[in-house]
Amino acid sequence: MGGVASSDVGVRERKKRATRAQLEEAAFNLFARQGYDATTVDEISEAAQVSPRTFFRYFATKEDVVFGDIDGDLDQLRAAMQHGPGEDGDVVRDGLLSFSRRLDDKRDDVLSRRQLIADNPALQGRVLCLEHEWAAAMADVLAARAGKGTPTFEQQVLASCAIGALSAAVHAWHSAGADEPLASYTVRALDTVGSCLS
Repeated sequence: MGGVASSDVGVRERKKRATRAQLEEAAFNLFARQGYDATTVDEISEAAQVSPRTFFRYFATKEDVVFGDIDGDLDQLRAAMQHGPGEDGDVVRDGLLSFSRRLDDKRDDVLSRRQLIADNPALQGRVLCLEHEWAAAMADVLAARAGKGTPTFEQQVLASCAIGALSAAVHAWHSAGADEPLASYTVRALDTVGSCLS
């Protein structure tokens, strides 16, 4: 049996990314014009010139469009932590700084998403759920690095504090109009947590 050529996989992946980007662009244009609540999946699909069925191949809900490739972001954070040297605190710090620098690289996109979340309280509940999920994922990485099946209480606390610091950094960065790199805010937030708890 012949396998799929790598070039075919590359073309298919580029098409998927293009369709996803097309849907996100259509959605954000509609959100800006008529508001998040008033925009439907059917309208997004029509504006992107795809079927609603295609929309749901990329996003489970309209809400998911706002948060982008959140699973990919979490995978990148996990990878940064898994391959980083040092103690738990160093690994968490380096992982969050690496993640913050990646967000700096797509500054305008992140800012537009944050503004939409700030303008729509219904989306803010999802942020809290995601923060809980990310803290749990970070604690799991720390446990795996130590060869343990489940994280310790200390690892759970560390991960929760780190995600809280990142959340505060992103909020302050957005509120200030991204006057400095997000990574600078993240450093200050982590340093504040460290000095308060030491």
